[in-house]
Amino acid sequence: IATRIHRHACQLNQALEQLGITQKNKAFFDTLHIEAPAQEILRLAAAKGINLRQINASELSISFHEATEDHHIQTLIDILAEATKQINLKMRPFSLKKFFHMS
Repeated sequence: IATRIHRHACQLNQALEQLGITQKNKAFFDTLHIEAPAQEILRLAAAKGINLRQINASELSISFHEATEDHHIQTLIDILAEATKQINLKMRPFSLKKFFHMS
């Protein structure tokens, strides 16, 4: 379960880089702290039934848990792309094997 949760965080982190959104955590497991247009992201997320934590006018945190699935990550990517007026991105596969020597 922990590996899947962290993989989801890594997948969104990868998309944030592609979108040019600053991810403020140097190290993370299940929560990303981002700098982006918070109000617009919160509005779009609420319309999709997604709860995010607003830190201030330009920062949010996004947390993942055992019920998070791949389609939730793609929905978040779509929301972030729309809020930042970027083209829609598709979630890219992400493997933790390079970090854990998994076979």
